[in-house]
Amino acid sequence: MNNIYLSLIVTFLLTSCQFYGKKKYDTHVFSERNSYAYHQPSRVFTLHSDLVEISGLTFDAPRNEWIVVNDEKGKLFVLDGKNGKIKEDIPFHKDADFEGVELVNNSIWVLKSNGKLFELIPDDKGSYDTPLSYDNDVEGLGFDADAQVLLLACKEKALEKDHKKNHKVIYAFDLDDKSFIKTPYLIIDWDDLKDFLNEYDPNDKLKDRARLFAPSAIAKHPISKQLYVLSARGSLMLVFNQELQVEEVVFLDEAKIPQPEGICFKPDGTLCISTEGQKDKAKLFVFKAIEP
Repeated sequence: MNNIYLSLIVTFLLTSCQFYGKKKYDTHVFSERNSYAYHQPSRVFTLHSDLVEISGLTFDAPRNEWIVVNDEKGKLFVLDGKNGKIKEDIPFHKDADFEGVELVNNSIWVLKSNGKLFELIPDDKGSYDTPLSYDNDVEGLGFDADAQVLLLACKEKALEKDHKKNHKVIYAFDLDDKSFIKTPYLIIDWDDLKDFLNEYDPNDKLKDRARLFAPSAIAKHPISKQLYVLSARGSLMLVFNQELQVEEVVFLDEAKIPQPEGICFKPDGTLCISTEGQKDKAKLFVFKAIEP
């Protein structure tokens, strides 16, 4: 009897562990086709306490490493792609409000929330001012490989000439001549977002979350060329097609992904999202694409 009882306990514990490992996340996706298994990440890495305010990440494929920045720290952190552990930290500037990082060829670009860009290349570094400022609270840094521009997403208001109450604006920085492009790369209009959501008849609670949308991270899909824009406010993400029209809205699990501020892709299209820690350590989530 004792052996049978013990066997039942072991079976129960194993079953419970398997269930917990496959626990689904509370997500809501409005799209003609879900691109990723947002409800069930394939990997979740709990990050070191030094990264509790992780604010940007990019992926170095040849080395199988993530390069990340932590808000208020003038350091780059290199994370092992196999386990998410810190392999190296590299000081590059005095502490300040750094919000994004992007690997472009042999250069690492870092974004400060006042719109200033830092280019870190082997044995050298430079910086570039833009017309943006802390008033714009520039939080997202991405890369459009086709246009050869960096993308700068404003969490708060746009430049004065582009500012409207219901707009959020993304600008571009030309990498060929290292210059800011004054014409907006993308204007995100709340009315357009509301019209899209109305097609799927979301409940009022989700609409209220969508109203909070303010870009915190941005990345372009390496294969489909879709543009993914995260918002820490409301824990949601907008996906734009190549014509820069909204084609997917994803409401992430606010309990498990409370403040998403980093996004990047692996070359095969695997999606990576990081969230700051709130009453807990920061985490990095890996989502596999859903095959058509």
